[in-house]
Amino acid sequence: MITSCVYFYRNEHYGLCFGKKEGSSYTIEHVVSDSKAKRTPNNLELNNRRLRRIKNLESLLNCKRIGDFHSHTGDSKMKAVDGPSDDDILFMDGEVNEGKDFIYVILAINDQAKKQVWSRAVYGSIYGSIGEGYYCNIGAYHFDHFSKKTGHGIYKPAKIVCPYALKSKRYL
Repeated sequence: MITSCVYFYRNEHYGLCFGKKEGSSYTIEHVVSDSKAKRTPNNLELNNRRLRRIKNLESLLNCKRIGDFHSHTGDSKMKAVDGPSDDDILFMDGEVNEGKDFIYVILAINDQAKKQVWSRAVYGSIYGSIGEGYYCNIGAYHFDHFSKKTGHGIYKPAKIVCPYALKSKRYL
């Protein structure tokens, strides 16, 4: 997930998450990137035929699709954030309206100002340095309820558990 988002840095990137959901916990076991999407710094256009083919991997991977991930990229004027944009919320609302109970992972990739060991933010996201030039915040969100005021979904942050990054206090 991180590697593919860094590879397409400066443009958004998208992929699907496969794994299992037990109660309110999601375990992501596999991710599959859509490397053929048309991408720009602020948007991407998915190829629906290719996306259907990727979604059909459930039987091969022996697990279910439990969500998706995508990146937000920043520049020198505006840093990327790991929260859902208005477009993200519309996309997520569409999936909730189809009865899907997914986790949505957002990776905010920025230029690295200084090396940062991986740590956890108060609201459950994780952040740290990647290689010699990138800084990443990773947030995950799940549907809570629809707002009576706006009609859009309210998505709560999920606590990310990633022992590889957090317990080792390392740079990736």
